[in-house]
Amino acid sequence: MLDFTGKSLNDLGAFNECMDLGKDQANYCTMEFLYHSAMARGVLPQYVGVCVPAACAESQLLNSTSYIVYNMTQLNINTTNVSFHCQIREPVPLGWGAIVAIVLIALIASLVIIGTVLEGLDMHRRNEELRSISVSGTFQQYQAIPETDPTSRSAQVLRQDTLPINGEGAMPKRRESKLTIFFKCFAIQPNMRFLIADNTNNGASPLASLNGLRVAMMAWIILGHTTTYSMYPVGYDNDLEVSSRVMTARSFQVVPAAEFAVDVFFYISGFLVMFMLLKELNQKKGKLPWGLFYFHRYWRLTPVFAFIMLVYTTLTPYMVYGPLTYQYRGAKTDLCLENWWTNLLYINNFVPQSSGAQCMGWTWFLANDMQFYIFTPIIALLFRKKRMGGWVLSAFLIIFSMFINWFLALKYDLSPMNPNDDQFNSILYNKPYARMAAYVQGIVVAFLLQYDSIDLVSNRLVRYVGYIVSFAVTWCPTYLTTSFWEAGGKWPLMSNLMYITFSRTGFVGAIMFVMYAMYKGHGFLLRPFLSHPFWVPLARLTYTAYLLHPIIIFVQYFSTPQIFDMNPIFIMQHYITNLVLAYSVGLVFHLAVEKPTANLERLLLPHKK
Repeated sequence: MLDFTGKSLNDLGAFNECMDLGKDQANYCTMEFLYHSAMARGVLPQYVGVCVPAACAESQLLNSTSYIVYNMTQLNINTTNVSFHCQIREPVPLGWGAIVAIVLIALIASLVIIGTVLEGLDMHRRNEELRSISVSGTFQQYQAIPETDPTSRSAQVLRQDTLPINGEGAMPKRRESKLTIFFKCFAIQPNMRFLIADNTNNGASPLASLNGLRVAMMAWIILGHTTTYSMYPVGYDNDLEVSSRVMTARSFQVVPAAEFAVDVFFYISGFLVMFMLLKELNQKKGKLPWGLFYFHRYWRLTPVFAFIMLVYTTLTPYMVYGPLTYQYRGAKTDLCLENWWTNLLYINNFVPQSSGAQCMGWTWFLANDMQFYIFTPIIALLFRKKRMGGWVLSAFLIIFSMFINWFLALKYDLSPMNPNDDQFNSILYNKPYARMAAYVQGIVVAFLLQYDSIDLVSNRLVRYVGYIVSFAVTWCPTYLTTSFWEAGGKWPLMSNLMYITFSRTGFVGAIMFVMYAMYKGHGFLLRPFLSHPFWVPLARLTYTAYLLHPIIIFVQYFSTPQIFDMNPIFIMQHYITNLVLAYSVGLVFHLAVEKPTANLERLLLPHKK
C-alpha cells in the first residue's frame, strides 16, 4: 500500500492501483490541507494521496497527519486545516434528478429521430415528384428549395417558382399538420442547413465582421478558463515556478486579459439589440409588442440553458472519477441544487450574494445581459423621441459605470486579476452597474449607424491614427500587468484604481473604433478575414460553446489522477482539446435543443411578414 501512497506534497499516489486492491483490503483517501499561495494571493489546498488499510477510519487518519506531512516536507502544519476524503466504493444509485435528465434526453433524441425521418421522407417524395414531372414534359423551371426553417410557410406548402407549361402538370400543394411541423422542428437536415447557411452575402454585409469577432473572443475566453480553472481549486504542483516565472512572463499576460473578451461580448450584445430594435421601431413607427419582445429573449436563452444546467447538476457527477471526485460535487454541482432558480430568473449575479456560491458561476454574464436587455427599450425610445436625450443618457451611463468601479475599488481596496478573490467578484466583477459601460458603447455605435449617414472615418489619416491609438489602448491593459505579478500580485492603490476604472472601457473603446471602421467598409485585411463566411456556423455555436466549455474543463480536471504541472505544452494541449470539445459538444446541443426550441417559437408565435 505504501507503493500507492504519495511521496510528496501534491503527489496523489496511484489511485487506480489502490482501488484495484479491493474494498476489503485497502481504500484510497485524499488528504487536503490549506496553505498560502503566492500565485493565488490567498489560500489554496495542498493534497497527498494515501492508500490505507480498509479498516482505517478518517478520524484515525487525522491523528497521523502531522507525521505524514513532516516526513514528506519537514514542515509542521496545523492539523485543524486538514481533512481526509476517502473514496466510496459502492456504486452510487441514480438520483431522481439524474433519472429525469435521462428521460428528457431520451425524449429529445426520439423527437430528433422522428423529425429527421419525416424530413428525409418528405425530401425523397419531392425528388420523386420532380422527376415524374420532368419526364412528362410539363415541367419548365420548377425548383425544390431546401428549407432552413421547417416552420416557414414554404415548408408547409411545396414551392413553385415558375408555372408549368400551359398550366398543366402543376405540383400539388400539400399542407402539413401541426404535429408534423412540430416533429420537423427537431429535424437535423433543415437545422444543419440553417447553421451553415451564409446570411452575410458572402461577407459583404456590414455586420458580417461580428461573426469573426465573436468566435475570436470565445476562443480567448476558453484559453483564459483553461488556465485559471485548473488553478482553483485543483492547483498546480509547481506553484513556486508558476508564481515566480510563468505569471510574470509578458507572453502569459494574454491569459488573465481574457476577461476583456467578456466586455467585448457585452459590446456586441448592446450593438445588435439596439441596432435591430431601432430598425423595427422605425419600420413600425415606434410601436412594438413589448411582451413578445421580452418573451423572445427569454425563450431564446433559457431552454438550452436550463437543459445544460440539468445535465451538469445531475449527470456529470457520474462522469467524474478520480482522487478529487469529492470536490466536484461540493465545489460545483451541489451549488445548483440550492440556487438553480436564480439562474432561470437571471438574478444569479445578485443571489446568492457570494459569487463562489453561484450555480454555474460563469453564467453571471447572462444575468447581466438580460438585465441590460430589459432596460434597452427605454434608451431606444428616448433616442427616437429626442436624439440629444439619448446621447446624454448614454454618456451618463458610461461615466456612471466608470465612477462606480472607481468608488467600489477605493472603498473595499479591491485589486484586479484575482479569479480566486470572492470579494472582488461579488462586489464588482459580476455586477451590471460595473459592466454596463461596454454594453452602452455598443448602443452608441448602433445610434451612429442607424441615424448618422456620415462616415466619421472616411479620412485615411483619421483611420490610421485611430488604428494606432486603438492598438496602444488594447496593448496597455493586456501587457502592462506584468508589473502586477512581479510585485507579488499587488499594485499601489492609485494603479489599482486607474486599471479597474479605465481598462475595460478603454479596451472596448478601441474595439469599438475598429469595428465602426469595418462597418463603414474599411479595415483592409482585417475586415475580409473577420467577415469570411467560414465564421458563420462557429458564431452560431458560440452560445452553447460558452455554456459547455467550463463543464468540459471541470470533468477533465476533477478526474485527473495527478496534480497538473503547469507549462506551455500543458496549456496548449488542454486549450486545443477544450476548444474542439466545446464546439463539438455545442453542435449537438444546438441541433438537439437550441435550434428546435427557436423553431417552436416560430410555430407557436408566427411572425407577421
